[in-house]
Amino acid sequence: MKPFIEIDGKKYQADEKGEALKDAQGNMIPYTESTQQIDPANVDLDELAKVNPHVARMLAEKAEADKKIAEAQEAEDARKRKEAEEKGEWQKLADEADAKRKAAEAEAAKAKALVGNYKSTVDGIVNTMLKDIPDEKKALIPAQFNSRQKLEYITTNAKFLGINVANNKGGGVPPNENEPNLDEEGKVRKEFEELRLKQNKTPTEEQHLLELAKKLKELQSKTK
Repeated sequence: MKPFIEIDGKKYQADEKGEALKDAQGNMIPYTESTQQIDPANVDLDELAKVNPHVARMLAEKAEADKKIAEAQEAEDARKRKEAEEKGEWQKLADEADAKRKAAEAEAAKAKALVGNYKSTVDGIVNTMLKDIPDEKKALIPAQFNSRQKLEYITTNAKFLGINVANNKGGGVPPNENEPNLDEEGKVRKEFEELRLKQNKTPTEEQHLLELAKKLKELQSKTK
C-alpha cells in the first residue's frame, strides 16, 4: 500500500485503506516526498563536501591539521638525525683523544723505564770503578754528585784517581788509528763514553747507550 493517493495529478497522504487523510478543517493533507537518509558509513565526504559547505570546511581543517602534524614529525626526525650525527662525531673525537692519551702514557712509561734502567746500570758501573780507586782518593769525588756526575768526574779524572779508562780527558776522543789496541772491555767503554758525551741523543741512541752500559758491566764482572 502506497502512503499516498493521487487525485487530479496531486498526491495526498493516505491511510491503510487507501483513503485520503484530512486535517482538522477537513482538507486533504498533501503528500511530500521524504528526504533520502544518508548512511554515514558509506557516504563519500568529498562528494558531500561539494554540496555541503560545513563538510567542506571540516575537510579543509583536517587537511591543514594533518599537514602540520607531518611537518612537526619531519622536523623531529631531522633533529634526531642531527643529534645522532653530532653524538657520533663527538664519540669519534673522544676516541681519538683517548688513543692519544694512552699512546702518550705508554711513551712516558717507556721513557721512565729507560731512565730507571740507565740509572741502575750507571750505578753499577760507578760502584765497579770505585773498587779500583784507592781509598785515599775516593774522598776527592764530591759526595753530593749523583751517579751520572760521579761517572763523568771519575772518567775525566781517571788518571789522577789512579784508574785506567778509555777516555780520561773529558773531551773529544782521538781517532781510532791514534789509539792503542784495546781489549773488548776497552772498546765497549770507549764507545759508551763517546755516546754518553754526545748532546741531543735520539731515543735509539739512548737505548744503545743502555745496552753498552749493561755489556760493560758484564765484562767488568768477568775480570773480577
